[in-house]
Amino acid sequence: MQQMVRNKSRVIGIWRFCYKLDRTYYVIVLLGVKILLKPIKRRTLAEGIIEQIKEQIVDGNFSPGGRLPTEMELSNQLSVSRASVREAMRALSAMGIIDIRVGEGTFLASSVTNLFSGELSSKLLIMKSNLLEVIEARKIIETQLAELAAVRAVDDDIKELDLILSSMKEKLDNRQSFGEIDVTFHILIAEAAGNSILYEALSTIRQLLKNNYEEVIKIPGMGQKSYEQHKKILKAIKNHNSKEAGEAMMEHLTMVESKTKELTPDE
Repeated sequence: MQQMVRNKSRVIGIWRFCYKLDRTYYVIVLLGVKILLKPIKRRTLAEGIIEQIKEQIVDGNFSPGGRLPTEMELSNQLSVSRASVREAMRALSAMGIIDIRVGEGTFLASSVTNLFSGELSSKLLIMKSNLLEVIEARKIIETQLAELAAVRAVDDDIKELDLILSSMKEKLDNRQSFGEIDVTFHILIAEAAGNSILYEALSTIRQLLKNNYEEVIKIPGMGQKSYEQHKKILKAIKNHNSKEAGEAMMEHLTMVESKTKELTPDE
């Protein structure tokens, strides 16, 4: 059923689309909830190609380091000109997403997953995310990662964690280096856990973790305390005791949370 209403609005069933000649927008009302849809900006064909390739990467259809379809193949598959494909490839290459090798073909960059997580991390940094919220998220993610690592870690994982822990002890008096090593320790645990989704979730906030540690480590005695707690986490992982690993991680992050609150002025 259609009904003309003020401002040239149309009502179609439970959906209502409002349209104004001077400023186009649509308001969708579904079950009493209003959603404002802004006009979609017109994109070039090259921009459309770039978005499609990014979606394919996120969906896992293109593997890091793997060869992409040829310019001709992409042109045929997307029903666009080779010139548009070429323009998109140049842009993707400039972004560091693909690697164009003369005489060999076009390949997805090996570090492409880091590029995407880095983009999200930058957004978080720009937003100046609340460090306490970051720690709250870490308590949920990293306790699970520690428990999984205790079950799944292999000898090579343990050796890497041992080396990082030794480096941490050597850098107790170097705040910046200690912060970087500390974050690496947590990332290695995420790798040992063998869950790519949780790993990416932690990697995304990697820079925020580093910033947090550089602030917390300023507190006298914090370096040694943190080192001892990491030692306890690793011991539980070595013993393949998932319960103790999760508890040790929670203890560590609760301490970091407490110290961060001391450094964070009340708003």
